[in-house]
Amino acid sequence: MGSTHPYAGGGVALVGAGAEFDTGTFDVDADGTAIGLWLGGGVFWRLGSRFNLGFDARWSRAEVDLDFGQDIVSRGVQAGGFHGGVTVGFGW
Repeated sequence: MGSTHPYAGGGVALVGAGAEFDTGTFDVDADGTAIGLWLGGGVFWRLGSRFNLGFDARWSRAEVDLDFGQDIVSRGVQAGGFHGGVTVGFGW
């Protein structure tokens, strides 16, 4: 397609989540990680012989269990979401 290069991909993601509750008199917090999925795609343009410029978007999702201690566990918290980025670099 000339200097235009679209792409798509997917794979395994390590997704993290955290929560904190602060009432002023006490606070509790928790964090966790889980394995999930990601899907994404984008496009970049080759400017000149080596310079690349483009953008991409990704979606990720995983269910994370958050353990606040004292038998308080929030199970299956949906973590991840949409992410966007800009590609600037060199190729060969």
